Amino acid sequence: MRPCRFYALNTGKADFKCEFEEQEHSLFLLYSQNKDFIDLNTNCNKYCPRFAECVKLSNETFRKFRDANVVINNFGDGRVEIVVYNKSFKVPEQVINDKADHRRSFKLVNMDFLVPMKKDATVAKLHKTIYRAGKRAFDTFTGYARSNKWDYFFTFTFSPEIVPNRSNLFVIRELWRKFQLKLKRIDNGCRILNAPEPHKDGARHYHALMCFSHDLPIVDYGDLSKLPQRTCEGGPDKGKTGFCTFTKDGNFTCLPKTDYKLFLVPYYSYGELQKSKLGDTLFCLNVYPFGINSCAIMPGDDTNQAKVARYVSAYMMKDGNSQYNQKRFMRTQNVEGKVKFTMQLNDEELQQLISGANLQEFKNNDKLTVYRNFDLIHDAAIIPLSERMKR
Repeated sequence: MRPCRFYALNTGKADFKCEFEEQEHSLFLLYSQNKDFIDLNTNCNKYCPRFAECVKLSNETFRKFRDANVVINNFGDGRVEIVVYNKSFKVPEQVINDKADHRRSFKLVNMDFLVPMKKDATVAKLHKTIYRAGKRAFDTFTGYARSNKWDYFFTFTFSPEIVPNRSNLFVIRELWRKFQLKLKRIDNGCRILNAPEPHKDGARHYHALMCFSHDLPIVDYGDLSKLPQRTCEGGPDKGKTGFCTFTKDGNFTCLPKTDYKLFLVPYYSYGELQKSKLGDTLFCLNVYPFGINSCAIMPGDDTNQAKVARYVSAYMMKDGNSQYNQKRFMRTQNVEGKVKFTMQLNDEELQQLISGANLQEFKNNDKLTVYRNFDLIHDAAIIPLSERMKR
């Protein structure tokens, strides 16, 4: 047997106690004259009840890793995904007295350029940090998107006439935070998960998945001929005249009178009802004050829910969102996330798990294999609005 490294480092210190004092002391005496051995010794009793205290008293860091080759994602409602990697990877299991420097390697100055704050801060490490942050954001966002049932898919823009500095990320985030708080005050049960999509000019609009305590009522305008009319001055619709839900500046032209605090109105442009690429009728939320917004009512089936989740998740890795120390998405606190496990399984144990959970192979490549019991169709079917409304 070898003496415990942390006993050797702490013996003689005030208030030091060891559960195995007699055994460790006799071993220590055998090797106390061999200082090189004491310094290089890595033996320790990780199961000692005072182990963590002993590591901290020695002013050292202890890290324990385990091997894993399987990731299990539980999205709730019985939906399980298993990712099997061809090569094992290390998973931190225990860290005691972490002395690593967790300060940021760079500091953003004047919202324009990054200044290195550490000696080892390099451009290569910066790119690596941003890439890893994107991968983590993608995994986390996908977990939120797949673990909740969403009723509406919104797109919110920031009009340059209403928000002149819409390219300023700090301004945009603050405006979005205020809008989110406004929705929570009206309906405390609403859940929101959104991701920004960057424009070429640096501005952003938000794609948001939402659900509310109750289905939002749809309030129509009535007789469109009695509403303010606009004539298109340019573009493919030049010369077309009709009612528009929004003014040229991005404000609502008018809203129908109703007692509802939150409601949807049909989205009209020059007298024509607007529709999505899939042919669904588009609506607008009445309380958004910063520009044009559009809403598509989400299908309730898992396949179409998954398709929208994949579409929005892709923005986690977009170049315009790949900036240092930048939030890639926002959410309300009541949005549920997936439960994630990692473990090491052999072929027999893996087959038992797959058959027991009734999983089928979903994807296979050189690095990994994915098994699922949900969303097994890659190309989601298009469900018309008439069917989606039967929720």
